[in-house]
Amino acid sequence: MMHFTSIERHPFPDGKRREDLDRRNELVAEVDRLKFRLDEAKRAAAESLRRANEAPGPLDTTSGAFAVLYEAHLQDREVLFALMRRFDEARDALRAFVLEADSPKSRQVSADRNRFA
Repeated sequence: MMHFTSIERHPFPDGKRREDLDRRNELVAEVDRLKFRLDEAKRAAAESLRRANEAPGPLDTTSGAFAVLYEAHLQDREVLFALMRRFDEARDALRAFVLEADSPKSRQVSADRNRFA
C-alpha cells in the first residue's frame, strides 16, 4: 500500500476539495484493485511453471504434456506482465495526482482563492 500526505489539510475552494478527495480515492482504489489482481497473477504464473516443470518425460517441446503445460504458463506470464504494466500506470497516475495536489504552487493558488473569498 502506498502512503501519501492527506489532501484534506490543504485549503481548496468550495467543492474542489471534495472532487480532489473523490479522485484520490478512485486512484487509490484502482491501485489496490490492481495490486490484488497482480498478486493473484503472480501466484497463477508460479503455479503453472511448477506444473510444467513437474511434467513427466523430457522437458522440451517434443514432450506433448510439457508443451501444453508450458504454453499455459506462457499465457499466465503474459497476463502477469500486462497487469504489471497497468499497475505501474495506475501507481504513476496516483503519484502524479498527489504531487500536483501537494505542490507549493497548488497550495499557493488555493490559499490565494480562500484569502479573497
